[in-house]
Amino acid sequence: MRLQLDSTAAGGPGGVGQATPAGGSGSNGNRIGSGSSGSGDSIQISGASSALNRLAADRADQIQQLTSAVQSGSYQVSSSLVSTSIVEHGIT
Repeated sequence: MRLQLDSTAAGGPGGVGQATPAGGSGSNGNRIGSGSSGSGDSIQISGASSALNRLAADRADQIQQLTSAVQSGSYQVSSSLVSTSIVEHGIT
């Protein structure tokens, strides 16, 4: 089975696309499999899955920004907030 990336499923270029077989269903179906004969396997990627992929990418960006700030020495942490959090965590 040959797969291709369908970038229209996630809103265009730069987004997270959905894998579809060559000549398969487009952006709304997001269906993988034989389909017409009813004898093959298929999978449908939901909108929630696409949203989770975007959230994961956003999280990776945030982690990269924090890593850069820590490495450059510009990341500052409030010692009072850290101590309050430690105490609250210990109580619960």
